[in-house]
Amino acid sequence: MSRSKLQTRWLTKQGRALRKEILDHLDSPSDLAELLEGFSSASETGDCLDLRGINLSKLSLAGIDLDYARLNQAKLDGCDLGSARLQSAVLDGASLRGVRGHKVFLLGASAVGADFEGADLTAADLTTLDLSKANLRGARLPVAKLTSVKMVDADASGAVFEGANLMGIQGRGARFDGADLTRATLQGADLQDASLVGCRLIDANVSFANLKDADFTGSKMTGANFDEVRG
Repeated sequence: MSRSKLQTRWLTKQGRALRKEILDHLDSPSDLAELLEGFSSASETGDCLDLRGINLSKLSLAGIDLDYARLNQAKLDGCDLGSARLQSAVLDGASLRGVRGHKVFLLGASAVGADFEGADLTAADLTTLDLSKANLRGARLPVAKLTSVKMVDADASGAVFEGANLMGIQGRGARFDGADLTRATLQGADLQDASLVGCRLIDANVSFANLKDADFTGSKMTGANFDEVRG
């Protein structure tokens, strides 16, 4: 279903009423499943909560459990997602600009083409998250866990990854221009064709990484470990 149709269904009379009920039952995922029965195209997501295209902007979703939920094309701008659980959730094409996601749990989730610009994901667990083609410009991810995250063609320009664990990330063609990777771990990362122009890699661990055709022009790399890199 297209983005416009996913979002428009929440603007119908049934959709508006359902959204209000959902907001009243956010602390009980089992109730949400019952509420969504019979809603337009909800059967497409099987047993997973169908929240595709919903607008939850600026709401407090701190601590909520939305594991496996389908939030494709949803609007979550400015939400509080502190300590929320979104394991294996699908957020492809969703907008999460400026979210506050301290310690949010996104293990194994998918956020292809999602917009995290200006988001605060401090200490978040994003292990194996798919961020291909995502927008992370200006996002904050200090001490976040991004082990084996897929960031192919993602844009993390100006983002802060200070002390973060990016071991084994798949970052081919990604942009880290002006990003702060101070003391970050990028051991074994695939950064082929990536752009790291003007970024900070002070005391970072980039050992065993694939740096073929990566661009580090103007980057500060004092104390960085580049042992056994390829390319």
